[in-house]
Amino acid sequence: KNIKTRRVWSNLGTYTANGSTVEFDGFISEVYGSTTFYNLKKYAKVKNDWIIFYIGVADVITVTNHMEMYGLPDSVMYFNGYFRYMIDLQGTYDIKYCQVRACNNIGSTITVDGTNVDIGYNINWVFNSAQDFTWTGATSTAWNTSTNWSGNAVPSTDDVAIITDGAN
Repeated sequence: KNIKTRRVWSNLGTYTANGSTVEFDGFISEVYGSTTFYNLKKYAKVKNDWIIFYIGVADVITVTNHMEMYGLPDSVMYFNGYFRYMIDLQGTYDIKYCQVRACNNIGSTITVDGTNVDIGYNINWVFNSAQDFTWTGATSTAWNTSTNWSGNAVPSTDDVAIITDGAN
């Protein structure tokens, strides 16, 4: 059975995920204690929303299948711990428009796109600062010439190259 909670998750007993989804559906969500989730979701519905992990030094938030954390394009969601917290993402994830702080990821490296911001004290995260570069062809037809690109820089393998119709 899927669970939707407005604000607080406190695992003082035993919770068995059994393929269910736990979705936080309120402003400023809080998680207390070690918990293993199958699917974990939080979608910001207002500007400057939060999900805060109040867990002890030995506590771990484990997600075995899929985690989704979405802020808003014009206002990020804060994905924080009161102290450094541990997370173990064993499946897939989709994280957009979040500011991440104090997260010790003990699983595989979490790589997030440029919509997310590292605000410090994170372990085993990669914050990709991909940029969009538009081909202008102003100088020549050579891909590796910086003056052929907006911003006067050649896109890297992590960036987005945009080539419009009719471009040189």
